[in-house]
Amino acid sequence: MAKRYEQMIDLVSKVKPKIIVEIGVHKALRAYKLCREALRYQASVHYIGCDIFGLGDEQFQQDALNGKGPPSESQARARLSSIKSRFTFDLIVGDKGNYFDIFTGA
Repeated sequence: MAKRYEQMIDLVSKVKPKIIVEIGVHKALRAYKLCREALRYQASVHYIGCDIFGLGDEQFQQDALNGKGPPSESQARARLSSIKSRFTFDLIVGDKGNYFDIFTGA
């Protein structure tokens, strides 16, 4: 696991968030770990994940320097759905160019 992911888990253990927002979900591997860690400290946790889920073609992936391949909304949804109790989530389809509009309703 990359050091930045370990740092994120450590941060969750210190901050103990009730809400986690992440840009770049891919298949929700990290989201799952972050949310499970947050549930150790909170009665309930809500996750909001944003990714392009199906919007980008192969050229978009190359331009974005995405070496992991395209994100999978179905895999992310299945992984997050496996966290059964005290957990809710929203997956938002978009790209960095429209997240501000999505979150502000602009």
